Amino acid sequence: MITVVARATSRQMVRSRTFVSLLVIYLVAVCLSRLTGWVSGTDGNVVTADVVFSLQSLIGVLVAVATGTALIHTEIQQRTLYTILSRPLGRWQFITGKFLGLSLGLIAGQVLMLLLGIMYL
Repeated sequence: MITVVARATSRQMVRSRTFVSLLVIYLVAVCLSRLTGWVSGTDGNVVTADVVFSLQSLIGVLVAVATGTALIHTEIQQRTLYTILSRPLGRWQFITGKFLGLSLGLIAGQVLMLLLGIMYL
């Protein structure tokens, strides 16, 4: 049961507007990071690489907080939480499944951001 909740959560996370919006913000910020490299007094490529990887870390935290909050809010607002918890599923199983699903989605987001950052550099 935990794997069912985890898979559903990761699919829901990757499809959410919050996740996609933050990835688009990351892509725009990565494209604008070249300006930071040009303005800097040192090697522009090193500064651009540092900015790209710092953005990956920052956006990763924002994705975790914003998407995790949005997923639970959606469960409560659409009242699907009550339906899920009325089944023979323990609360610890639901929370563990949500955690694992969010972790899978975050790993997918980090890999995507890493690939975008490396392709840009």
